Amino acid sequence: MNLLISIVAPLRDEEACLNEFFNLLKGTLESMRVKYEIIFVDDGSTDRSTEILKDLRRRDMGVKIVSFSRNFGHQVAVKAGIDHSSGDAVIIMDT
Repeated sequence: MNLLISIVAPLRDEEACLNEFFNLLKGTLESMRVKYEIIFVDDGSTDRSTEILKDLRRRDMGVKIVSFSRNFGHQVAVKAGIDHSSGDAVIIMDT
């Protein structure tokens, strides 16, 4: 059985670590040989996080982006990520 794993990662102003987080997460998921989607929920970032996320999505079709116009808070971001997931299991991570 090949399940789809959904990773939900809420974030706000994480430009300094976003690429490294993604590379480590993707490497781990690929080593596990599972199907995955990574749902980044941008909770109103004011730095370059949004641009970095768009670049990640261009490079990896498994990346989804939910982008808020302003900060709504961590729990709202987590719920939005879960609502946009399509996996058989959801894992919530912080960046």
